Amino acid sequence: MATDMPPAMPAAAADGSGPAGSLDATGEGTGSPAAAGPAAASRDAAGWLLRRLSVLPVLLAMAGLLAGLPLLLAGRFTPALVLAISALLAAALIYLGLRPIPGRWPGSLPAQGRPSRTPWWAAIGVLAVATGFGADQMIFHSQQIIILRDPASYVVIIDSRVSNRLTEVVRGMCDDPAAVIGRRHLGRVEQVVRGIERAGRRPVLLARKRSELTPYGGLMREIMVLNARQDDSTWEAAPRGTGQLKERVWMLEPPP
Repeated sequence: MATDMPPAMPAAAADGSGPAGSLDATGEGTGSPAAAGPAAASRDAAGWLLRRLSVLPVLLAMAGLLAGLPLLLAGRFTPALVLAISALLAAALIYLGLRPIPGRWPGSLPAQGRPSRTPWWAAIGVLAVATGFGADQMIFHSQQIIILRDPASYVVIIDSRVSNRLTEVVRGMCDDPAAVIGRRHLGRVEQVVRGIERAGRRPVLLARKRSELTPYGGLMREIMVLNARQDDSTWEAAPRGTGQLKERVWMLEPPP
């Protein structure tokens, strides 16, 4: 007796993308995102850029740490050397780290119609935030944490303005002893420095101007350039606005 048999289903494609030769209403093949192939990924330029922008800061931070930490442990940490080595490491890490990022993340569910694209505003927004934050840091000279002192430092401040603002910062946050030499006793700076060295510690001089440190010789560098705003100083009323705050600090390490 004859029976009605259902029509045979088309064979599945070898790549698991769905029935071979199936088309949607637009005439394009359906299936998983993998079925779209590199052509779909190449059309999603915003997604390609956004994925790489998300990984790039991590690679740059890795380059800085891989270059700076060994030099710091070896006692050879200098900005020029760190930047040179970091640039070479960053080039290698970017080349090796960005290549494996897929053009489109694989999905476990079958796609419905055309795969969605990443909107351009997402990539543009990331670039705008990064650019604005970087410009803000450059304009206000925000402080960065850089290792510039010996673990056994003894800080000597020879500027009254610096001593008023930073003495307790050095003692409390850097965990270093700090002494203040007033203007009337500047002739004793060299005597104090020799006493610190005899005690087995490393003297470090701080001042607001480079010219204040020049007479003592040694390695000088500007370690702080702060340009910010603070509340107005008032005694009997709440501050009505903010005033500009500018601070510059120079550091000198006398020769051994």
